[in-house]
Amino acid sequence: MNFEINAIVGFLSGSIATIILNQIFNYFNKRTEFDRELKKIKFVRTLEISEKAVAYYYTYFTKVNEIKKSIDKLSSSLKKLDNSQDGLEGIQKLIETNS
Repeated sequence: MNFEINAIVGFLSGSIATIILNQIFNYFNKRTEFDRELKKIKFVRTLEISEKAVAYYYTYFTKVNEIKKSIDKLSSSLKKLDNSQDGLEGIQKLIETNS
């Protein structure tokens, strides 16, 4: 009978120790996984913000470049035209197409 009690206590203590070690291992794995997920979320948000900034500044640069080309075209056209009625109508058409 004493042997049976020792065997039962041995089996139970072994099972309990295994469960405790398993839970400790799972805790550290979940902690590591949580840290990785936080780093991933931070990276994705930083990437999204960077992409939006690049898209905004690229659009801004494109529009400024178009305005510069329009002003250059208008300037060169004004130099070629005279102050006659035909010249003023040409300027008006040029301004309408570039606006």
